Amino acid sequence: MKIAVFVTILAFVVTVKSELSAAQLWSKFKVDHSKLYQNETEEAKRFKIFQDNLKEIEEHNRLFENGKVTYSLGINKFSDMTQEEFSRMLRKSSKNAQVESTTKPIYEAPVNALTPDAVDWREKNILNPIKDQGSCGSCWAFSSIAVVESAYARQTGILLSLSEQQLVDCARGGNYISVGCYGGVYKDAFAYIVENGVETEELYPYVAKTETCTAAGAPVVNITAYHDISPKSEEDLATLVATNGPVGVSIVADTLKSYQSGVFTGFCVDWTFMIDHAVAVVGYGTENGVDYWLIRNSWGTTWGEEGYLKLQRGVNKCAVGHEAAYVDI
Repeated sequence: MKIAVFVTILAFVVTVKSELSAAQLWSKFKVDHSKLYQNETEEAKRFKIFQDNLKEIEEHNRLFENGKVTYSLGINKFSDMTQEEFSRMLRKSSKNAQVESTTKPIYEAPVNALTPDAVDWREKNILNPIKDQGSCGSCWAFSSIAVVESAYARQTGILLSLSEQQLVDCARGGNYISVGCYGGVYKDAFAYIVENGVETEELYPYVAKTETCTAAGAPVVNITAYHDISPKSEEDLATLVATNGPVGVSIVADTLKSYQSGVFTGFCVDWTFMIDHAVAVVGYGTENGVDYWLIRNSWGTTWGEEGYLKLQRGVNKCAVGHEAAYVDI
């Protein structure tokens, strides 16, 4: 009888400790990510979703700690969303990642091109700190601007922070199919910059919503051409990254909600019609025997490895090998 009572008390203590831990993490989460909810009912709903996500994270990370998986999960700004809500958020602007053009020249690596075993453009002072697109479906603008910023820095030695908001506001309507915070394509972003140039972020700051175009007509950076390509092979993409610098790519991102570190080798479809996110490949390498792409995201520094993703390379993980885009200064 005493044993049964002791076990019951122990179970109660463990349960309370677990709940307190989740509650403490929830409080920290709300502060860290400036979360405010409409009412107590909504907050209770979000706390339950947070607890479900936390359980999934903890279970997965036990496998990671035991060396059974190659990547860890963590709490981030999406931790109060269900998987369905996260996927729906990406799908709302699903065309934002797709490169559309009438012709898609096939990139072929130069004959006898030397492709190093590893590349990390973060070490070359041509990449700005990670940015955050917020609740606006503007990944297409962030990916494109990252490519232009890096190309300009490689050409001139000057690293500028350029305006994603200008693309969101101005590269839409008329001949553009992009629709600001509701999605866009590389083709529109680069065609706009070829025709109009782009201002600095300081002159045209990001507000995470679609507004009236207020470009002053005094661009600080122009590009002469852009290339939206289908590399057909990740080997050619590696050569392109090594020789040309960061490259914009399209991926299927709906299973990356809680990614924190390591090489993502988890489930991710490679169906091109599921592509829902634009990012930039800024390098590649190998970690613990697993080849990876080093990917710059636009979800802030609390997601992933301070805003970066290591995505398994050589298996077209998340359709990463399907599309790529780069520019000429």
